[in-house]
This record gives sequence, C-alpha cells and structure tokens, in this order.
Amino acid sequence: MKSIMNRKVLSVLLFFMATTFVLAQKQDNLWMVFERVPFEVKFSEAENGYFYFPEFGKEIKDLVGKEVEITGHYLPYDFGEDFFIISKYPYASCFFCGGAGPESIAAIYPGKKLRKLKMDEIITIKGKLTLNSDDVDNFNFILKDAVLLD
Repeated sequence: MKSIMNRKVLSVLLFFMATTFVLAQKQDNLWMVFERVPFEVKFSEAENGYFYFPEFGKEIKDLVGKEVEITGHYLPYDFGEDFFIISKYPYASCFFCGGAGPESIAAIYPGKKLRKLKMDEIITIKGKLTLNSDDVDNFNFILKDAVLLD
C-alpha cells in the first residue's frame, strides 16, 4: 500500500517537473531568438557615438507582425512614455545597469492599460513583434498591442 502511494506521489511530482521544464523552454524561446541576433558596434554620426546595431536574419524577420509571447522582468520607463521594458534579467543585472546586452531587453507598448506592476515583477506578455535596426533612440525588439498574460 505504501509503495503504491509513493509511486503515485512520484508520478505526480515527475509530471509537474516535466510540465515546468516544457513551460520554461516555451517562455525562454523568444529570448533565445533575440540572443541569436548578431550586433555590430558602429559609429552614429547623428548621435556622435558608438552604438550596437543589429543584423536581423531570417529567423527573427519571420516573426515580424506575428503575435509572440515573452516572459521577463518588468522595468518601468519613467520619461512619460507609453511603454515599459521587459528584461530577461532583473534590474540589477539588466542592459542598463548590469552589463547585459541589447538582446536582453524589449520595449512593450500595451494595447490597453495594464494593472499596476512592480519593478522586477516576472510577467508574461503577448504582442506583435516589430524590429528596429537603425534608430539608436529606440529599442531593437518591440512588442506592440501587448497584453499581460496571467
């Protein structure tokens, strides 16, 4: 009787571990696509400085205009803009503060007002992917008409 109970508990535990693993892979999938985008440091005459410029390939271009999902850390953008940032890493380790690369952040433009979010809260967003390869005042990866999934 005890061994049957142990097997059932083990089966349930293995099921949840497998589900969590598959979910984690799905959530990280877009970050992995971002990571495969090569960046080249180039001089911008308009900004009189050096910046990372992406070289978007077919893999990511095929996602443009399609709804995609991404899970990451919420980072507010406090210049009165109508967007926020999602980061693969928490604030202390993000692109702006911790030395991560430009492939680890995306601009999120919500399609409607979202509930109040906390700094570094882990969220999942779904939106239409757009890309920016030459405007150094904008993000390279952008999700528009985004909705919060939870």
